[in-house]
Amino acid sequence: MKSVGVMLDIGAGNTKFVRSYRRYNSKQSLMYLCGEPGFSDPWRKGKLLANPKKGKIVKVRASYDDFGLPDDSLDIVSLNAPHPFCPPCGIGKELVRCLRSGGLFFSAHPVGWHPKLPPEEFYEVLFPAKGEGETKPEVYFRRYGWDRIDIHLDIGGGPVIVYPASPTLRNRLTQGMRTNDISYVYSGMYERPTCRVWVKT
Repeated sequence: MKSVGVMLDIGAGNTKFVRSYRRYNSKQSLMYLCGEPGFSDPWRKGKLLANPKKGKIVKVRASYDDFGLPDDSLDIVSLNAPHPFCPPCGIGKELVRCLRSGGLFFSAHPVGWHPKLPPEEFYEVLFPAKGEGETKPEVYFRRYGWDRIDIHLDIGGGPVIVYPASPTLRNRLTQGMRTNDISYVYSGMYERPTCRVWVKT
């Protein structure tokens, strides 16, 4: 891995999530890309990726099925609350293409719907469950104390990653789970938001 890695927040909408992530994980050496189809590509994107700057946040044109980035150029990809009417179809092939070996994919969803990834290309991080020796593939965001979760990754002695809830997940936890407001797309569903993590082989 380069001294400064690259993280893509795909379907970002804005820079709020990566700003929270950067604040909670200040010791991580990362440059942050916020990807949306409507964003304009930065000037000299190739040069930017060749020499990433720690802490820099850049908006880039990217979609679920076309990150618009070179092969093996990413260390982390995060997907937070994908648009309910535009599911992240095709994201698997882009993760295979763009994530480096050992790279991480974080998927967080308001009611726990996550992409299916090819098992020959990824293995899933399992988290301790209540029973002794039991594990589970997902971590729950809580209704109280919801603004972040601590993810302990026992991968090469890596650090604890503090993963913030996106604005949509916060809305789900503070409003959507206790109201039947029909304007909220997930009203009437009581599943809690979860996060799952995969590692590129």
